[in-house]
Amino acid sequence: MIREVCAENFLKREGYKLKENYRKNLQKKQMYLANTYSFDVLLIKNIYKINEIILSHAGKEKSDIYNDLNKGINFKKAM
Repeated sequence: MIREVCAENFLKREGYKLKENYRKNLQKKQMYLANTYSFDVLLIKNIYKINEIILSHAGKEKSDIYNDLNKGINFKKAM
């Protein structure tokens, strides 16, 4: 009986630690992404006149946003 209670308490403690570590890792990942991939915000009026917008990060990777008259604004996969 005592062993079962000890084992149960151990599992609860370890489960809590795993959840806490997962939460901390997720927060770090979100902070990294927020700091790494931040762009200046640009207010665009009359967007139907725009054919393509390129957002680049450090000049290497780019993500394209383009305007398709039939479908509206589309996002290409980041390269």
